[in-house]
Amino acid sequence: MKYFLIPTLVSVGALFAIYAFFGVTALLTAILLTVLEVTLSFDNAVVNARVLARMNEKWQKRFLTWGIFIAVFGTRIVLPVLIVSVVVWASPLFIANIALFDPAHYGELLEEAAPMIHSFGAAFLLLVSLKYFLDSGKKLHWIRVLEEHLSLWGGLRR
Repeated sequence: MKYFLIPTLVSVGALFAIYAFFGVTALLTAILLTVLEVTLSFDNAVVNARVLARMNEKWQKRFLTWGIFIAVFGTRIVLPVLIVSVVVWASPLFIANIALFDPAHYGELLEEAAPMIHSFGAAFLLLVSLKYFLDSGKKLHWIRVLEEHLSLWGGLRR
């Protein structure tokens, strides 16, 4: 419980600040995004717990420290800036500056990058689903007709 007190207080404070500076619409958007983030994080927590169970304490600490740093800053701050900079052919530092000081313009650039971002996300989800469906070692099949057939393909080798 003590580990949740400070993050909860910071989150509530941030929500009050969002309401005070940006109004009800921004507050509701922030609450929705918070609920979405927490919901989507549960599956990562399960996977991470399974990975951590096989590590010694030294590597568990490294995994948690660097994993959280990369997940929070890498995928939520650095990666979007890099994607936008590649799409619009601009320096990542220039794009980061726009993201920090001209959010409206950054939003326009992000909209321009949307097809590339969506394509990357779709390809990633396709690979995840193929890994699931083409798993020849899988014993539980939810859609038996489809999955039994596809899992046979997972055993094919070149």
